[in-house]
Amino acid sequence: MAGARSIIGGLTATGLATAAIVIGTPGDLPLESGLMETARPTASLIADAPDGDVCLSSELSFFAAAASGCLSKERIDSMRATPVIDNRGAAVAMELLHPSDPSKPARSVRTCADYARWSANGWYAATSREMRREAFFSRACGALSYLERAGSVFQTHFDGGRLSSVDVASLAEGASFGFMEAAAGPMNAADARQIRAGVWRIKAEGQSAYLQELAHADFNADGVGDILVFVAVRPDGGTASVGDVGFLTKETPNAPVRFRR
Repeated sequence: MAGARSIIGGLTATGLATAAIVIGTPGDLPLESGLMETARPTASLIADAPDGDVCLSSELSFFAAAASGCLSKERIDSMRATPVIDNRGAAVAMELLHPSDPSKPARSVRTCADYARWSANGWYAATSREMRREAFFSRACGALSYLERAGSVFQTHFDGGRLSSVDVASLAEGASFGFMEAAAGPMNAADARQIRAGVWRIKAEGQSAYLQELAHADFNADGVGDILVFVAVRPDGGTASVGDVGFLTKETPNAPVRFRR
């Protein structure tokens, strides 16, 4: 497919340090560790969701108790107290330090409730080891924050609440994913394809982006269906990846698909 700008636009692009998640080595990528093996609900499950529920497009395996199907608000709320896990399914424990007083003991973080409490007060991950662990909280808690504010869908331009190959091609042509700057200059060829149920890969300019569909709901309060996604991006053959949680929009049946946060 012709016509996609650089997927990454540089690992040091403006805003990357605060928006993106540093996932680690290629072996730690959700795709390669098996985290993106998905169990998708049927189209009718998405269409016939109970009022107020949020239907997942794939199994949400960021927490110790994996979630699938359609989730009630109560179920989503309960996930705040559920331990966060890494790509291999092990519970993650992270220590955060006080923002100004090093004499205070570190605080242990295991859940999104812990993470929200301490990070909101300026406690931080001080070492590269803790920063790598924090990546799993950024991913899990970021997805959870979207699910908590998801609204009902009155119409959608995503067939069955899922991405199609045409949607992903449109996304590839739209340059960056919103947490990276688009590359300047001529547009280059890209390859966009589904590599397993609910997981897509876009390759361009020696870089690859992996998208995992998480849920179909209204994430920007316009009543139109959006798709919550986790995106992991890395240079081909590189030793690290970056990622972010956001949602894909499509304003009309023929509109381009865009990544938003």
